[in-house]
Amino acid sequence: MIWVAIGGVFGSLFRYFLGELSGSDKTGVLIANQIGVAIAAFAVNYFLQNNNEKLKNFVIPGFCGGLTTFSSVMLFSNGYGYAYILENLFISFLVISFVYPLAKSRK
Repeated sequence: MIWVAIGGVFGSLFRYFLGELSGSDKTGVLIANQIGVAIAAFAVNYFLQNNNEKLKNFVIPGFCGGLTTFSSVMLFSNGYGYAYILENLFISFLVISFVYPLAKSRK
């Protein structure tokens, strides 16, 4: 559990800095979610081949869980409409469709 907590701290801080760098909470959340989805897609494939429970807990539920944020997507959908939710979901699907096969081919 400690590895999830430590990863979550780093993921949350990274999301905060992305928001600051982007200049917009909406854009920062979108970027953070896509980076988190890409890392998780790569990590899922990696951990299917490499059994390192501590690192897996640090990366997937910890770092990626702290980095991505569905609650902010829901909050911004109030101001930007359902298009923001669909945008996040569609881009996430594209990222997974690209990253997972790429990760799978890099054995």
